[in-house]
Amino acid sequence: MSGFLLLDPVPGNFYIFAKSDTLDLVPHMTNLSHEINSMSFTPAPINSRRGRANPQPPDFLLPKSQPMNGNAFIQKEFHEAYHHYMKLVASTYIDSTSSSTFYQMLHQSQLALYNPDIVPVAKFQYDFSPVQITYRKIKNRQWYEYVTSLLAIIGGMFTVVGMIESVLNVISRSGKNTHYHQMKAARDF
Repeated sequence: MSGFLLLDPVPGNFYIFAKSDTLDLVPHMTNLSHEINSMSFTPAPINSRRGRANPQPPDFLLPKSQPMNGNAFIQKEFHEAYHHYMKLVASTYIDSTSSSTFYQMLHQSQLALYNPDIVPVAKFQYDFSPVQITYRKIKNRQWYEYVTSLLAIIGGMFTVVGMIESVLNVISRSGKNTHYHQMKAARDF
């Protein structure tokens, strides 16, 4: 089976199941073993900013956008089928010449058991993550940019340590003053 679905960017699901208008199916004999050759989620095919087709993500990001490709989900017993749960994360890759928008997919599959009188279905449930990831290809950095970043980190650490030391110093002084006033009050008594 091959094809595509147009889906709204809201949580939802779709199913693969056996059905016939002319044949009677025996529910306990249904086997929904399946292999996913290619499955991906992409936004609308036209990039509205540039008015052209949205290019594929770079090769190093393909495994994150299509992690189910090449997996076989074999059903070994009767009355069971796989349910797939997918979390889709909107992602953009930007380099100097183009950009591509795609969805990274986190997935989990589990085998669901069915009653003997119910025909099993392969369920695909998806949900969209509220966060978005942007990858930017940056040019090579100069040596002085690294030195500046390193000095900024060291300066930040020095400032934080100084603030912590000041707070501890104030706390220790207030403890000594309290002890001094208690000793003086006891002596005057």
